Amino acid sequence: MARLHASSFSSTYLALSNEAAAAGESNDCAVKAITVVTGRPYAEVLATMTRLGRKPRAGTPMHVNRQTLELFGKRAVAIDQRTITSRYPGKHSAKVCVTSHQPDRFPAAWKDGKTYLMLTKGHILAVVNGTCHDWSRNRSLDCITLFEVL
Repeated sequence: MARLHASSFSSTYLALSNEAAAAGESNDCAVKAITVVTGRPYAEVLATMTRLGRKPRAGTPMHVNRQTLELFGKRAVAIDQRTITSRYPGKHSAKVCVTSHQPDRFPAAWKDGKTYLMLTKGHILAVVNGTCHDWSRNRSLDCITLFEVL
């Protein structure tokens, strides 16, 4: 794994990256995202997802993500991305889709006390009260589906 620059990531994401490296894991974005949104330990989420069918160092099927959330008392409900973009300032409020860098770009719209999972092409990440806990926060990954975690 490449060396992470602390200023680019949340302390939560850095800690999870260290745990993943110690466990020999990679391609574990779903494990990290679900760890963030449930508050459960990384090792517990990894073990649960493995028991439900996740393969080591491989992407996680969405049904495993949903089952893991349910086992930890959470559920992900798809929401219209315009729920967020409508709060963006000025002409940006006309945006239809969100991207992984927008919580940093439009913090007032995302600091709503809610927890989200953002599904992008081949990736999933967590946003909690406006903080993106992921490597993609400085990128512009297009959201396919935005879930509110309840």
